Amino acid sequence: MVGGDGIEPPTSNVKLAAALGLAGIILIVFGGGALHGTPPAFDAPLQQIRDSFRNGGQAYLVGDYLARLGFVFGFLPFVVALRGRLAAAAAEPRILSWLIVVGGVATFAVGDAAKFFLNGVALAGGSSEISDSTLRTLLYLDSEAISTIGAPASTCFGLRHAVTLKSQWVARSPGATG
Repeated sequence: MVGGDGIEPPTSNVKLAAALGLAGIILIVFGGGALHGTPPAFDAPLQQIRDSFRNGGQAYLVGDYLARLGFVFGFLPFVVALRGRLAAAAAEPRILSWLIVVGGVATFAVGDAAKFFLNGVALAGGSSEISDSTLRTLLYLDSEAISTIGAPASTCFGLRHAVTLKSQWVARSPGATG
């Protein structure tokens, strides 16, 4: 049933997706921030990097696992539900709402791929079997990969604003129907 303002009240699926999105944010912040912590800088002394992963490698991996669970079971369902709500409100063509899903999946894929570099170091426990040049290369690769997460994320949420603004503009246009 459509309310007096023309907007449908949230369904249980939308409420579930919002709850999953909130749970996902909590897991990402707790896992990625609290447990995972800040990895050593790529230009930190090598012994400090090795000690960091020797002492906190398991916490790093557990935090990364929790953050990934937050993305898979929280963020992605939220993005899909957001696409459905925006597609219902948007004017034709509804391609922008699908690009939001692509941006959300790309954000997850880039973030997921970026963490493989340091996960390898954490699994090895900062072992001295990893050569200095390999360790430094993995840190550089992680740093560069993490810096690319902003591009798909900004696409995802920037398009959400574009869809919202476009649907508001079309609804206010002279001769707009519906």
